[in-house]
Amino acid sequence: YNKTNITLNAAHIIVPICAFLYFTKAEIHKSQKSPQTIENHIMEVLYMHHENTNLLNEVSKASKMGIDAINILLPKIKKEDLKKELKDQCSEYQKLQAKANEAMSEYNVTPSKEKMMEQTMLWGSIQMNTLLDSSEQHIAEMMINGTTMGIIDMTKKLNELEQPKAKEKEIAEEFIENSQAYIDMWKNYL
Repeated sequence: YNKTNITLNAAHIIVPICAFLYFTKAEIHKSQKSPQTIENHIMEVLYMHHENTNLLNEVSKASKMGIDAINILLPKIKKEDLKKELKDQCSEYQKLQAKANEAMSEYNVTPSKEKMMEQTMLWGSIQMNTLLDSSEQHIAEMMINGTTMGIIDMTKKLNELEQPKAKEKEIAEEFIENSQAYIDMWKNYL
C-alpha cells in the first residue's frame, strides 16, 4: 500500500485508529514492537478501511444511477409489462443501495452525493436517446448498455481491492449478479 494514496477525512481516520488502539494496546506493549511497525500496521488498517468504504460507496452510487435512469425512463413507457420490468429492476437497485448504505453506516461513513453534472448528463442522455425512438427494443438496448457499464465499473472496483471484507465483497457481487440477470431479461425485448 502507498501511504500517500490515503486521503481520508477525520472520521475515516479516528474511528479505525481508536478501535485498533483499544483492541491491540496490550499486544503492542507485550510485543515491544517498534514505532515504525506499529505505524505500518495502523496504515494498513486504515487502507483496508478506505478500500471497503469505497467499494460500498460504488455500489450505492451505481444503484442510485440505475434508480435515477429508470425514473427518467418510466414516464416515456406506455406498455405495462415494460413498466413492470423497469419497476422491478428499480426495486432491486433500491434494496442494494440500502444494503450498501447500511454497511457504510457501520464505518460511520455516508455515501457520497451524486454530482449535479452527472444527474444532468444522465437526464440529457436519456432524453436524446428516446427523442426519436422509445420503442421496447430501444429501451431494452439502453437498459442493457447502462447495466453493462455498471457491471464493468463494479468488476473493476472489485479487482482493484487487495483484501475486501466478505460482507462488502458480497454486496458488490450481488450487484453484479442481479445486473447480469436483468441484462439477460432485457435481451428478450430486443
